[in-house]
Amino acid sequence: MAASEYPIEFRRKIRSMIKKAPNGCWLWIGPRHPKGYGRVSYKGKGYYAHRQLKEMCDGKIPDGQEVHHKCRNPSCVNPAHLECVTHAENMRAAALAGAWSGKKNSNAKHTGEEVARVRLLHSLGVTSPSIEEIMGIPYRTVREYITNPSSWPSIGN
Repeated sequence: MAASEYPIEFRRKIRSMIKKAPNGCWLWIGPRHPKGYGRVSYKGKGYYAHRQLKEMCDGKIPDGQEVHHKCRNPSCVNPAHLECVTHAENMRAAALAGAWSGKKNSNAKHTGEEVARVRLLHSLGVTSPSIEEIMGIPYRTVREYITNPSSWPSIGN
């Protein structure tokens, strides 16, 4: 559907919730999903704002496609920063950007520097209980950082 096919009040609502940033992102300042994606409701139905903007500007999102944020900013709704991709392509891009590891993971409890220090101390022969005591990081977490290189892969071993 072309932008003109969307009801004028819906287009106005969307425009009122965008703040243009110096980096080119159009930041959604309205309600957001916990993961940062903009949310907009119209006539009692909820939508992801980035998907609505992509469709308003470029037409219907093809079946089986997702909208990928090239800028890696989930609150961005700039159609120039959005592209339609398969789920596999979207997940590959997220993995390459480090979306699930370390400081880019909003669930991360420690910094990359702390993980590197745990691994360094371990490589120098310091025991896990001693690392726990020195750094104040729970034993199980220390063991995870030492034994699971896929957690924080960007740090290395």
